[in-house]
Amino acid sequence: MKVSRIDTIRIEEFPNLLLVEIKTDEGLVGLGETFYGPASAEAHIHEIIAPYLLEKNPLNIELHQKNLIGYTGFVGASAERRGSSAIDIALWDLWGQETSQPIYNLLGGKVRDKIRIYNTCAGSHYIRKLPTQGTSNFGLDSRDKFEDLDAFLNNPVDLAYSLLDSGIDAMKIWPFDFAAEKSNGHYISAKDMKIALTPFEKIREKLGDKIDIMAELHSMWNKPQAINICRELENYNPLWIEDPVFMDHLSSLKEVCNNTSAPISVGETRGGRADYRSLLELNTLSQLIIVFSGVGKTSNEISYAIEGSIYSCGNIIQWLRDKMKFFSNAKDSESFLNSDGNSKNVHFLPAFNGLGAPYWNSDIRGGFYGITQDSDNSDLITAAFKSICYQTRDITDLLMKNNIKINSLLVDGGMTANKTFCQLLSNTLQINISKPENIESTALGACIVSQIAEGLSIKDVKPKLENMYKPDVSSEYFYDIDYSSWKYYIQSTISNIKQ
Repeated sequence: MKVSRIDTIRIEEFPNLLLVEIKTDEGLVGLGETFYGPASAEAHIHEIIAPYLLEKNPLNIELHQKNLIGYTGFVGASAERRGSSAIDIALWDLWGQETSQPIYNLLGGKVRDKIRIYNTCAGSHYIRKLPTQGTSNFGLDSRDKFEDLDAFLNNPVDLAYSLLDSGIDAMKIWPFDFAAEKSNGHYISAKDMKIALTPFEKIREKLGDKIDIMAELHSMWNKPQAINICRELENYNPLWIEDPVFMDHLSSLKEVCNNTSAPISVGETRGGRADYRSLLELNTLSQLIIVFSGVGKTSNEISYAIEGSIYSCGNIIQWLRDKMKFFSNAKDSESFLNSDGNSKNVHFLPAFNGLGAPYWNSDIRGGFYGITQDSDNSDLITAAFKSICYQTRDITDLLMKNNIKINSLLVDGGMTANKTFCQLLSNTLQINISKPENIESTALGACIVSQIAEGLSIKDVKPKLENMYKPDVSSEYFYDIDYSSWKYYIQSTISNIKQ
């Protein structure tokens, strides 16, 4: 196995987030991510990491990490370290896929069945767009019921009760940031101290020890003020106090630990083994915070979400309608489809912008193949629809090659209104195709997630199925031959590009 391509993805809605895809010559795609300053991390990935990693075995993770330690930027949470972190996550993802193992097994095996969680009382828009951490990120949408940052400042008791009702018995808040910004962390007045302690006081007064509280100081204070704040917080029995001093002065951190009985925790602003080793060698910290990228789950079973990206589906229909003028309305396309799938050996390569999984080739361009004087609109339209079916088969065949059995397929979206297409898809894949009653499943899924957050079980919001399409077994041979012909044209096109 070799690395064939490395792509980075930045999403407009989450501009501080960088996603990484490492693709292999065997069709596997490893996913990684990093947060904060994505442009600089992205530049490091493409300038330094990608030229090194291409054509190498992605499973030699330790070797790659060793060879990618640069002359600068290999400690702390630098752009180099953040870029390397995203790559590291993606490489581990590939190893997990290759061995069909959850990553925790590869890292030594499971040591517990569950782990306690706490709520970082931020909001849905906190540091989503603004490039720096600070009070300018506070309460960006106070009308949002999950704007917990606004809540812990103005309604800390109600927030604490709400978290307990959700099964969360620990919360982290940071009301000291306003005072820190006034003096750059060099002084906190008695008045500002009282204001910052108020949420802790109110929660303890009303809830006692029913909920644990952590204090986040965001590395904004010098040593004397940090010690002063930590001693005041001792009265509220914090589970820990996080990042009390400027994290560029570890000796100050050690002195803070030695001058308070409150547990001190650091780590989320650090990166790499060398960095954490320095923190451990202080021998005074209560715990380290190590930030991982994770995947949530709704049961005790491990679940995988496997994505096979197809570049052209709905836009094929739009092109046939708007550019080729084969029909005036998408609904009319069904009347042109040959229900038996026969397009008289005409095939369509849907590569308007290259091909996605499993080819990952952006240089390929589309076209019709096999056209004769006998070819008509129905043949061209049928060939175009079949190309969507065959792209799907590319992915399902790859899954089955890796021992992932597919018994049925749930489809959604506007194209599923075309019953003939759904049947063609079932015949192509030779599996049952189920269509939900509500075909706008993306929007429905967002609603389901919010309902689950309100305490409803997945069973309560399970979508209803409208139709089931079963494959015509007698057509299996035809589609196998036709699919092979379609694949031949693609491989020929790829070969011509390489030449």
